[in-house]
Amino acid sequence: MRFSLPIIALFAANALAIDISGAPQCAQTCLINNQGQSTCDPNAVEATCFCADKAFYNVIQSCVLSGCQFSDVLKTLTWYNGICPSSRKARTLRV
Repeated sequence: MRFSLPIIALFAANALAIDISGAPQCAQTCLINNQGQSTCDPNAVEATCFCADKAFYNVIQSCVLSGCQFSDVLKTLTWYNGICPSSRKARTLRV
């Protein structure tokens, strides 16, 4: 999973400011419920920090792997790789 592109969707007062609407619902839940695990500003509209936050990636990956159906895991990985800078190597799934 990776994240980048200018981000626009605000979900609640403390929700992530990145656009997670393209991620499966189970992944959106993981992202919102675990946003406090990231060192990035949740109000940032760019995902540069979010994409580089390996610890947060690992937390979200664990949540998605344990809480989503496999088809949604793959959709989440595709979404993540689609919004992070293409200059970085795409993340892979560790099962």
